[in-house]
Amino acid sequence: MSHVALRSVVLTALGVISVLAFAFWIGLRERGYAFLCLTLLMQTFNLAVEGGEVRMISWFSDLMPDRRTNVVLNTAAVLASVRFLMFFLDLGVTQPRIARVLNVCSWLLGILLAISIFRTWRISASFGNVVLLVVIGATVYASAVAISRRQREAYFLMLAWTPLMAVLIVLVGSYQRWWPIFAWLEYAYPIGLVLGGLGLLMGLAAKLQQLRRDHDNAKHRATYDRLTSVMNRAAIEEGLRQAISDAHLNKRPLTVVFFDIDHFKRINDEHGHSAGDEALRTVAERTRNRLRATDLCGRYGGDEILVGLPGARLEQGLVVAEHLRRTISSNPPTVHGRMLPLSLSVGVAELRPGESFDQLLERADAALYASKAGGRDRVTVQRAAVGDVVI
Repeated sequence: MSHVALRSVVLTALGVISVLAFAFWIGLRERGYAFLCLTLLMQTFNLAVEGGEVRMISWFSDLMPDRRTNVVLNTAAVLASVRFLMFFLDLGVTQPRIARVLNVCSWLLGILLAISIFRTWRISASFGNVVLLVVIGATVYASAVAISRRQREAYFLMLAWTPLMAVLIVLVGSYQRWWPIFAWLEYAYPIGLVLGGLGLLMGLAAKLQQLRRDHDNAKHRATYDRLTSVMNRAAIEEGLRQAISDAHLNKRPLTVVFFDIDHFKRINDEHGHSAGDEALRTVAERTRNRLRATDLCGRYGGDEILVGLPGARLEQGLVVAEHLRRTISSNPPTVHGRMLPLSLSVGVAELRPGESFDQLLERADAALYASKAGGRDRVTVQRAAVGDVVI
């Protein structure tokens, strides 16, 4: 009964881990989960064939453990494991020599699998075992190199597979009659499979989490301006074009606020570029802090900042613009111990029916230059019918 209970737990655990790996593959479309799922399924099926549990299923009632079944299932499992390993450690990029060795092993295992479906010889199992030992050696070496390079996933691989690889070496030696078949192998091997599968599932999750973080960081760098931490020009244009399209579709208002720092070149010339950078950072930060989560803010040019206010009428945009202008002029930043007076010239325009991004921006830009022409440090509103109104 203890034997039956242990095998039930092992087969159930392997089946659950396989299903989880399959579900992750379907949901995330990461082929590493497919290789892991295939590896575990082949090993689970092989254990069920050897133990007789598979005959409980009517389709496999006549399937008996023999040399060909053992060679086919084990070869398929090792082949899937090799492909998973190459994906998991990204060997094609990080260790191309080991990748070439494992590719050769994959071809040899594939040929053995194709032949063994139809016929096997006494040497078939021995050949597969030799290739397996080469795979284990390459895995240990690749993992050690990856650990020396601080690849996080290598730690998971070594922790999960070291017991299993040790058991496999003893098992291969027993099959090759290098030493006797130990009774404990009957339980150590399936338990090692469960622990290895669970460890690799966790390791793969950690690897994908890191890939997601790297992707998010790359996306952030591609979207946001490094100096000001607001959107760059491409991102604010894309975001505002989409917001304009949504506004037209849903018949909702949208207002843009377009401004730059007065006499910005003079700041750079008189106080240095570090002072100019600090001025830009200050203006961008204060702008961002006074906007809603749904608003858009981006650096459009050198010292130009474009703000999109979805759902806001012209009067609401005017309030935002005027409040921002007063905040900047009344509380200038301090750079290198010296106060740096700042003021903004601001243009505000509300989206008209059927208007495009370029047309809206052109009107906001015209209002901005009207503020400059009118003496700077002011807000100019571009109304639909009566022209510019200076505030």
